[in-house]
Amino acid sequence: MALVDQSKTIAAQLGEDEATIFKIIQQADEFHIDDETAAAAADADDLGRVRTLRGCFENRTKETLRSKDSHTYAGYVTIRFPDEIAAAAGGSFGATSHGSGFKAGVVYSGKNDAGDAFGWLIAFANTFVTGKKIYGECGPLENFKKIDWAQVENNLYESGTTVVLPNLKASIESFQSRTIVTAIIIG
Repeated sequence: MALVDQSKTIAAQLGEDEATIFKIIQQADEFHIDDETAAAAADADDLGRVRTLRGCFENRTKETLRSKDSHTYAGYVTIRFPDEIAAAAGGSFGATSHGSGFKAGVVYSGKNDAGDAFGWLIAFANTFVTGKKIYGECGPLENFKKIDWAQVENNLYESGTTVVLPNLKASIESFQSRTIVTAIIIG
């Protein structure tokens, strides 16, 4: 793919965080939701409006991250968010939609480098109404005991995006905890 070739060239010029982003792009580019799975999630009359979404998570902490909660606002999760993401490893998910698009969020829990319990939330949308949006939070796990998914949806709707090549990127960093959430929508 041209995007992968372009990513390799650019990654050589960028720092560690940016190189990691392009590594995730390459992983997502290799991940595929087949046509049969996509068609199963759509009405036969509406196949022209089927969208697929594929994604990868990368855990850069020293411990396993565990899925705490998730919410799907629109679309269908065809490959579930990973239950666990091992340290220095990744995990993939997939979704399809017809009509309005796809919108969801997931929260992972784990420990930061200091050994404190933390949560990482990422929400994303690619719908006809919102376009491509990304929202993220990270912080002490106690902040994620009861997730207000309606508020997360509002935050997602209001979120800004930054263009990085043909991709959208959102990065939220908690300086106190030295944790970070980074996300990209490809395509």
